[in-house]
Amino acid sequence: MPGERRKFSRREKVFLIGHLQTLDGTPICECSVIDISVSGARIHIARNVEIPESFTLVIPRRSAKFRCAIVHRLPDGETMGVKFA
Repeated sequence: MPGERRKFSRREKVFLIGHLQTLDGTPICECSVIDISVSGARIHIARNVEIPESFTLVIPRRSAKFRCAIVHRLPDGETMGVKFA
């Protein structure tokens, strides 16, 4: 809506290794988690990897697993913002 202000969660720069999986647990690829908040993350993947619109992000170092949906992709096709479901 016009004039509506979006509330953003504080982002933490992390640079962690993550793993993307399909929703049924099939591995897709490794990624770099650039920053993270309570509502989402920015990730970087290898070029030419096809990523579904919804997937699971696993961050082993934090013993964390998030169901994600892609919010936007940068023109490079390798960096994307995701929201946690």
